[in-house]
Amino acid sequence: MYAIVQLGSHQYKATVGQRMTTEKIEGEVGSEVKFKNILFVSDGKDVRIGDQAKGTVLGKIVAQEKDKKILVFKKKRRHVYKKTQGHRQQYTVFEITEIKG
Repeated sequence: MYAIVQLGSHQYKATVGQRMTTEKIEGEVGSEVKFKNILFVSDGKDVRIGDQAKGTVLGKIVAQEKDKKILVFKKKRRHVYKKTQGHRQQYTVFEITEIKG
């Protein structure tokens, strides 16, 4: 059984036992997360799309981490302008525990 879940502006394929990395979701490590915006559910025989795909996907937060640092460098030639800036994206790792639908 798998489902297509929308988190923010991204869509993810979720199966039970799978670990997923997404943009940061508020919550502590070990807490349970419930995803309600489900676009598609399939159990191999039956397929439900859109409004028919009512249900939930349950997951458990495994880690709250940061990605590696990237450097943003800006320069305008002949204007003595240089600017360096760093960025570390925060993300959440969670494991899908159950798909109801």
